[in-house]
Order: sequence, then C-alpha cells, then structure tokens
Amino acid sequence: MTDSIDEILNNAPCGFLSFTDDKMIAIINNTLLKLLGYETHELQGKSMNSILPLAGRIFCQTHFFPLLKFYGKAEEIYFSLRSKDGTDIPMLVNATRREHQATFFNDCIFTPINQHTQITEILKKLAEWGMGSHVVNAAMNNPEQLKFQRFDRTILFIDIRGFTAWCEQREPDHVATVLNNYYRHVEPIAAQFNPLKVSFTADEIMAIYATPQQGVKAAIAMQKAASDILKSENISTGCAVHCGNVIEGLFGGTGVRTYTVIGDVVNTAKRLEGATPAEEITISDTVYQSMSHLLEVEAKKPIDVKGKANSLIAWKLIKFHLRE
Repeated sequence: MTDSIDEILNNAPCGFLSFTDDKMIAIINNTLLKLLGYETHELQGKSMNSILPLAGRIFCQTHFFPLLKFYGKAEEIYFSLRSKDGTDIPMLVNATRREHQATFFNDCIFTPINQHTQITEILKKLAEWGMGSHVVNAAMNNPEQLKFQRFDRTILFIDIRGFTAWCEQREPDHVATVLNNYYRHVEPIAAQFNPLKVSFTADEIMAIYATPQQGVKAAIAMQKAASDILKSENISTGCAVHCGNVIEGLFGGTGVRTYTVIGDVVNTAKRLEGATPAEEITISDTVYQSMSHLLEVEAKKPIDVKGKANSLIAWKLIKFHLRE
C-alpha cells in the first residue's frame, strides 16, 4: 500500500482514514483533514492517539481495535475525534480490516453525527413520500410490518371530473401547474385526518385511513379544498368512501416497490367514485351502516358494477354531524 490516495476518495463527502495495527495513520483524506483542521503532514504517519480524546483512546484500546482484529470489521461505532483546536467531534465509524503486502490496514469511514442525522432524515422523508409516514415509522420499529397483512381500512378516492377533455384544450405547462396546485392544496387537508398513506395518479387522489369516520371527515374537507382551488378553471371533483378488509403490504419487484392496499374493497371504492357526479360525495352502505347516527344522507340508485352479481347500495352524503 502506498501513501497516495485516489482523488475521488480524497474529496469524498465523508471522512476516510486508514491506520495500521500499530495505530499509525497511513492515509487520511482531505474531507477529514478539513473537518479536524489539520494539514496532511501533521497527521500522516502519526499515532491515532493524536486525534483521539482521552475517553476515545480508552474506548478504542479496549473495544474498537480488538473488535476490528477479531471480526475484521466494525459497523456504526460511535466515538469522538479531537480537532486541532481541541473540539471533540462526535462520529459514526464504519471500518474494515485488510492485509496488503504483509501489513494489516484498518480502513475507516467517518461520518459526523449531525451529518448522519441529516442524511437519515432526508432518506426518511423520501421514503415517506413513497410509502407514507405511518408505514415508514412502523417499519423502522418493526420491519415485519412490511409483509402482506390483512387490515380493516377505509379507502377514499377523489377525482377531477372532465379532466381529459379539459386537458385537450390547454397547454401541457398550464395543466401541470393546475394539477400540482390541486395536489398542494388537497394533500395537506387529507393529512389533517391522519391518513396511513396518500397517493397521486394523474388527477386522482387515493387516501387510506384507519377508520370510516376519518375517511368521511377527510372527504368533506378535501372536496371543499378541491372546489376552492379548481373553480377558476371551471372543473370540480367527485369523491367516494368505502371500507372493509384489504391486503396491505410492500408490492413490487427488486427495482420498484410501493406500499399500498389491494382487494375488492379498493376496487369497489374506485367504482363508487367513478359513478359520483361532480361536487358530490358517495359513501358505501358499509360506511353508512358503521356510523349512520352521525350522517345525513340521500339514497342513490343502486349502482351496477361490471363483474359483480349484485348492484351496489350507496348513499349521497349530505352532512356529517359532529356529535358522537
């Protein structure tokens, strides 16, 4: 092993340091040097103790170094490095041990704790966008939550009426702006009622809730928000809510996966939404029966659905009474 370092590694977005079994620093990259406030010649060839506070020296001597020798690696070990000005910088360290020309080297990646926290939060937020905060939080506590499971869920669909015809008469840039504005205004309203997940497909929004009451309250609020934002374009939405047993889990292949629900309940909710006129909310009979004492409704004509032997009983929602 030479004392040279690849340019990419030298300026990587994390600290890199390699030391020998006699605790001498063989290589240290620019990123870690800048973080600690040193020049290369001040640390290369020097003892690891020169950048370790007393507690760090004790920990490395009794735990970190033996761990590397015994297992050949160490993952997410916490200890501090001391900078040139005497500041102790908390780090997460991942290390691996290798032999080169009869000498053992311990290659270490150092990530400052604050940077690690920021990266973790960013990755968590990206995951939430794709899977929903409920799913991400549950999976972080118990990965088994991602397996297929049966749950009683309430499914809400809301869709812009006449959207295709409206799009044909507008420029794509204008369509994208209106649609994104619609999402930005309606999604936060859906979030107020603690959805398990909210997803967008073209002009359609699907929200998954734990209870019928959450779904109905969300439908009323989302319908109003959509009406307010879309009225200037002379378009509006129809909405439907259904509840029942679904299969919930992480669906997809190795490259693309998404957390969602499937089953007849989801299909039925979508069919009910498709049969709902603009500015109206349709609730299934299952939803109505679960909370009829809170709802004011009008009976709808039975809805014939392809593939189902019996017509669907559904109700037009007029009012939600807040009393329990």
